[in-house]
Amino acid sequence: MKINGKYIKHLFNNKHQAELTFLIENYRHTTYLDELDEVEYTLDIKLAKSKRSIQSNKFLWAMLHQLEKETRELAIDWYVKALVDTGAVADYVWAMEKTEDSLRKQFRAVIRVKPHKIGDSNGWLYRVIVGSSKFNVKEMNKLIDTVLRYCEEENIDTEVLG
Repeated sequence: MKINGKYIKHLFNNKHQAELTFLIENYRHTTYLDELDEVEYTLDIKLAKSKRSIQSNKFLWAMLHQLEKETRELAIDWYVKALVDTGAVADYVWAMEKTEDSLRKQFRAVIRVKPHKIGDSNGWLYRVIVGSSKFNVKEMNKLIDTVLRYCEEENIDTEVLG
């Protein structure tokens, strides 16, 4: 279970144990609290992603799905094309064809470059791209601009998507 909350304060008791107070504003997240029992849990506290980046990601995928509807080309294929067109960091790996599915689980984009044999093993040289989850704001904006351009080329009204 993942719960987002804003840190409010902490208190120490006479045994120098701490009690944390967080404000949970999301209603759905507050319902998760009913599932908690009085047992020990592991807490992993980290900064929440900004709501703006979440909104940017939603807008990106709304555009990609609209492109899919208009062109009948899969949204993920448009996404990979956009990653390539924006110059996302890519690497090259050699792998046997039977391991391609494993590569697809590790990388957002896996593109066959050319067949390549190493010793007695036939395989492929693959171009692999991690994806936009690791992008900074500038890179994400460039990706969104690229997808916006695709939408304009297909006469898709993006005002209703954002």
